[in-house]
Amino acid sequence: MANTVTIGRLTFTSPSNLAYNGGAKTRNYTLSGTIAPTGANGLDVAEAKYIRDELVSMANYDIVYPFTYTGDTTISAYVKVESADVNIDRFFGSGIKYNVSLNFLGNPG
Repeated sequence: MANTVTIGRLTFTSPSNLAYNGGAKTRNYTLSGTIAPTGANGLDVAEAKYIRDELVSMANYDIVYPFTYTGDTTISAYVKVESADVNIDRFFGSGIKYNVSLNFLGNPG
């Protein structure tokens, strides 16, 4: 089973790349991957569009979201979505490519 990323109430299959960087004053996560509608019993186009719209919407607001990644239990935090880039080549086949930048605000608890 694939690992998942959860930002707020939005959960989707794990990214192909998760980068973590930080400095004296900031820490950031960058996620990139593909949301691939598979049809049949998998993710359908409507769900993929919903994820696309939510990612872009989250970047428009100054809201703090809980963030978790099931692939590494040490990665959980409160974040703000700084930017979300979404590119659609084709819904089926190529899927929806995304690149999301998260500003790390603190650990849970």
